Amino acid sequence: MRERKIMIVGAGPTGLTLAHELLRQGVQVRLIEKAPSASQNTKALGVWPRTLELFARTRTGIAQEMLDLGVKTPTFHVWSEGKRLIHLDFTHHLADPYRFALMIPQTETEALLTRHVLDLGGTIERGTELLSLTQQGEGVEVMLRHADGQEEIARTDWLIGCDGAHSVVRHLVGVPFVGKTFPQRFVAGNVRMQWNFPPDEAHAFLYRGNTIAFFPLPEAFRYRVVITYQPGEAPRERSRWKRSSMPSRPMGVLPERALRNQAGLIASSRISVGSSTMCLDASSWPGTPLTCSPSWQHRA
Repeated sequence: MRERKIMIVGAGPTGLTLAHELLRQGVQVRLIEKAPSASQNTKALGVWPRTLELFARTRTGIAQEMLDLGVKTPTFHVWSEGKRLIHLDFTHHLADPYRFALMIPQTETEALLTRHVLDLGGTIERGTELLSLTQQGEGVEVMLRHADGQEEIARTDWLIGCDGAHSVVRHLVGVPFVGKTFPQRFVAGNVRMQWNFPPDEAHAFLYRGNTIAFFPLPEAFRYRVVITYQPGEAPRERSRWKRSSMPSRPMGVLPERALRNQAGLIASSRISVGSSTMCLDASSWPGTPLTCSPSWQHRA
């Protein structure tokens, strides 16, 4: 029996996780990524307990490495007008061993997964773009463009799209977007600050339809801050929130980089068309907990 060829489009957390699992099972895979280098933006921040459980089952050390790099966040609070509306305590609602959301920047997650993929003999073809695909009887023919501009025609038995909310694979196979756009915009960034809350807690504050949320990052006094607002109501520099909205106000806030402003978009679906499969778990909300476990099972 000949060895099946598998190509994964997208070297984000989902594509890297799938590539790692396939390589771990002895299945060779070709992993391509349009971006010439890994992003240095924090992007998605948290990893849920189920993802940690799945990584732990591989016995490769990935779960423990994530725990060493991230912040275990057992509680999440939502406030408005100085009153706490929601208190989520994961320690009382989740089973052992991971009773928390792990806050770890996506850059760290991708770097960790990349190391494990390379350790298993895998490679990442960065700067390689999928241009077109043609569904055939038993496989897919694809046209690729490499970083030097040269084009390549290749054939694969399975083409798996892990290329996010704006998936090229999804567009090429003609699958409509499954999800919704939110009529909101946000700014996000990493800051250094101090306040009176414990350093491992996440907090969101609501005020007149707007939200400001703080998620702990590794290293002392570092947070990811996300501000959502209605279109046309962008927060101004030095704008102040009503004092009573925040029972503990940040002190000495120092931005680490410019904040971003973009439309909120969420997508989450897994779709197969012939020999083309999409493993999408993408969100452009920068504080959204990240799940990077493709929905597939291996049968020995």
